[in-house]
Amino acid sequence: MIKPRSSHDDGRLAALRDWLQGIDGLAAADPQPASGDASFRRYFRLHSASRSYIAMDAPPPQEDCRPFIRVAGYLEAMQLNAPRVLS
Repeated sequence: MIKPRSSHDDGRLAALRDWLQGIDGLAAADPQPASGDASFRRYFRLHSASRSYIAMDAPPPQEDCRPFIRVAGYLEAMQLNAPRVLS
């Protein structure tokens, strides 16, 4: 069950919640703020029945995620411990 919206909610968080509805095992996940950094990116922790995930919100006009996704793919191909991009 998704909790009522707090003062931290905005359109992008609502879009994240909507996006989660289409992902098996995460439709009921309640995004909780995780660590942040000094950029436009925000991170949310998600829990399913058996796993924990991190969702990164990066507004396209301010953040280009393609380099991050590319490097994550390189690290995974080299069998190094790195974030795995699921979607």
